[in-house]
Amino acid sequence: MKTEKADWEGKRGDKWNDSLSQMEAMLRPINKPLIELLNLKHSCSVADIGCGGGQTALEVYSHAPEGTKVYGFDISSKLIESANSNLAHKSEHLVYTVCDVAKSMPKPNAFDKLYSRFGVMFFAQPEQAFLNLSEWLVPGGEVVFAVWDSPQRNPWIRIVKEVVGQLVNIPTMDPDLPGPFRYSNKEVFFKILSKSGFRKLQVKDWTESIQIGGGLNAKNASEFAIASFGIAEHLFESGNEAVNEGKLRLEKEFQKYEKAGKVTLKASVLFFTGIV
Repeated sequence: MKTEKADWEGKRGDKWNDSLSQMEAMLRPINKPLIELLNLKHSCSVADIGCGGGQTALEVYSHAPEGTKVYGFDISSKLIESANSNLAHKSEHLVYTVCDVAKSMPKPNAFDKLYSRFGVMFFAQPEQAFLNLSEWLVPGGEVVFAVWDSPQRNPWIRIVKEVVGQLVNIPTMDPDLPGPFRYSNKEVFFKILSKSGFRKLQVKDWTESIQIGGGLNAKNASEFAIASFGIAEHLFESGNEAVNEGKLRLEKEFQKYEKAGKVTLKASVLFFTGIV
């Protein structure tokens, strides 16, 4: 398997960056509960781990008290470039930086709060990465990690996987390797975080509807999903015929969930909170 850096600096990062606006629109509903759990009552220093194109950091900053500083970190230089290009103007209070958190160590005790929206499941060296993150925080510093619940509770991806699996063989994923559902097992993630120095850990379940691609009809949603979701890479490995057939079958499935011209499906997220 490719390393985390090679993966996100290469094809995975490119794929996310190419569909950035639609991906962010699709995932934006998750920002509200995340921001609520951050409890931004006073000005503070906040780190966004795996910030991607920077939209969540921008939204956190817009909801934070005056004087708050938000720093976005991502391993993909292309995504950080996109994040910086989307800033209306440069600010020392909202900064995006390329960073591999398993290897790079900003000054210890640099942040009051730290969060990640779907960024921590892909660490190639999770033990070292989470240990480093615990040292980034001041004593008593707070964390919020949003990770996907199981595919069974996320029909937005389960349906895509089922369609792809009808056409090509999907290798069984080792749950210990980087992947979007790596920490859907709550006890596994609790154990890793506890070992890394996080305390008073709790988890909150969140299940709501999201719109594929931020509000696309069945045809466009199927094209977006096949082009953007990692699970669909197996179709491209099998050639154009498999890709085109996958789009047709997925469009047919998505039509069952299209309302007012938008494919809407349930998404389930686990929010882990704690302190150091």
